[in-house]
Amino acid sequence: MSRKIYSIVSIVVLSLSGILLFACSGKVSKNSSDNVENDTINPLENAIISDLSDADTPQSDIDILKYYCWTDGEMIYTYRNTEVDSNNNQITRYFFSCSTVNEKSNALMCIEVDPTGWKSVSPTNDKYYKLTDCTVSLNAKAGALIFTDPFTEQIDVLVPMFKNQEENQTEKYKKFFESRMAQLLLEGKFQTMEGETVVFNPENMTTDGSLFGKIPFTFGYAFDMPAPVLIIDSKTYYIEKVYGYLNLFLMKYKDPMQCTYGERAGEVISIERRDDNIWPLLTERVLTKNEIYYYAGYNVDGPYNDEEISDRMAFRNDMFSIMRNSILARHGYIFQDEEWQRTFGSSSWYTPLHENVDDKLTDIEKINIQILESLEVRRFD
Repeated sequence: MSRKIYSIVSIVVLSLSGILLFACSGKVSKNSSDNVENDTINPLENAIISDLSDADTPQSDIDILKYYCWTDGEMIYTYRNTEVDSNNNQITRYFFSCSTVNEKSNALMCIEVDPTGWKSVSPTNDKYYKLTDCTVSLNAKAGALIFTDPFTEQIDVLVPMFKNQEENQTEKYKKFFESRMAQLLLEGKFQTMEGETVVFNPENMTTDGSLFGKIPFTFGYAFDMPAPVLIIDSKTYYIEKVYGYLNLFLMKYKDPMQCTYGERAGEVISIERRDDNIWPLLTERVLTKNEIYYYAGYNVDGPYNDEEISDRMAFRNDMFSIMRNSILARHGYIFQDEEWQRTFGSSSWYTPLHENVDDKLTDIEKINIQILESLEVRRFD
């Protein structure tokens, strides 16, 4: 990692544009059920489910597919209906509607299942379908629906949210995304140069510490989804996440629910991270590409000029590499490169023990590594 990362403390906020969805080549590969240790027990521990009973428990991969609302961090996918092919009763298609927190989209998703496996398809009608012509696999153990281009091996993932219900779920959607936004952007313990402290609690969306006191916070919205805009103490701040710091830019928006355009209002609060437990979520759950953008920081959408945007793009690419190697470091990987030794050597959680940690990686970590590798080489751009 370049040493210049440590000297820059005012580099960008996180992307409002979301992930890039892709069209893949159309080969079919068999869906792996080997990832499910016991498909009679719901293995999706990361899903937010408060109303699960034995009668509700999904009994198969298809049941899991239909049971949950899924998200790529940008859109919400909910099961709508099933159709059996009129010419071949071995082919079944499962349709999902797409929406944001408050609005439904015309876009749909369709997963086709036959004896050879799963794939995403675009039926012959006028609807627009996302994530088409990919092989699809469910890794229920990791909690991820994986869409793979069989030629480039580029992947995209959907992760489960909670039980798919017919009634309006707007408030549950908001709580889910806002809590995740708080984890991705505001994780850690922070302190100003003057010694004021703050911790943001994603569970109850409140702060602790002397900087703000114990008060609630929320997020502004852009394109009908939570944005990296902190609303706290009657003020609105754009959140710039950088390596080891947060910079909070006081902003003026006409409407905090439409934070697509705004201007700086002068005040900047810079807070330094005081703990070294960086990016723990990479080992705890599968993150979508959109979530990884927020988690990395240094993204290009924000109140910046062209030169500032160019700088931030370069630093963001460095973050993907550090994030990927942090997963290996948490398993005690011995880095041969002195630069990586310096990067992780000062972390309290890092103890170099193993020359190879491949057999120690979980399914969650392997998927996150694969996504980060694709982001590093920019194959999806």
